[in-house]
Amino acid sequence: MEPWKAPGPRRVYPAVTLRTLHLAGLVHFQSGVHLLRRPLLAYAVEQHVRTLIELLAHAAWIQNEGGLNAPLTARGRAICVELGMADAIAQEFRLLESEGGIKFPTQTLENSRYLAEHFRQLHVKDKCRCGGKGHGFWTVKPTLIKLANADKARLTTANLLYGLWRTYSRSTHHPRLENLAANVPGGAALQRSSIADRSLWLQNLLLPQSYLALAAASPFPAAKRDIGLSAEFLRDRARRLGVTVSDES
Repeated sequence: MEPWKAPGPRRVYPAVTLRTLHLAGLVHFQSGVHLLRRPLLAYAVEQHVRTLIELLAHAAWIQNEGGLNAPLTARGRAICVELGMADAIAQEFRLLESEGGIKFPTQTLENSRYLAEHFRQLHVKDKCRCGGKGHGFWTVKPTLIKLANADKARLTTANLLYGLWRTYSRSTHHPRLENLAANVPGGAALQRSSIADRSLWLQNLLLPQSYLALAAASPFPAAKRDIGLSAEFLRDRARRLGVTVSDES
């Protein structure tokens, strides 16, 4: 599941967008794995899982997974996601400069505006209903709900992902105090996370990241097969570790 091929030219869609989402996910996945090695810090993994699920939602929309009935072609959807990402950066720079008084290099501002306008013009011919805003963060929840509803009868992966996203969104904004509360008057302490908890978090990291890796590798059957086998091997090891600890406790 490590980077297996250099990104292609930016004109190749949807492949390059899926690859971009995969590489962004790889940063959060590897960060989460490092945190899992530290029992006192492992709770922060949940924030990385949440981000991975949001990246997965964009990739699933591009690939028009079951239940989404996504408009446009795969290329058009990929450009819509690119536009959403580029426009968000451009707007962020404008906001920080106008309201925060933060000065950025002129070339940085020009590049961000150019990239957003480039994708906006590229997207015009798709006649998308995004109104020139692109596919942004506000689309994550509806996408996950549609995927979950399609899987509701079987209670499978998409349903789990939506549940994890909701739970970890709450814990991001409202920390899980049960992990911090100490049995001492007027004090607080950080409890070490258990091996069983960390094995479960590893599975939760693997679930969205393996999807992102498989989506990015879709044009390359051999790479896709190897990634799938690696992901299943890691998930099996994590499950075995969690079950063993649970049984002993």
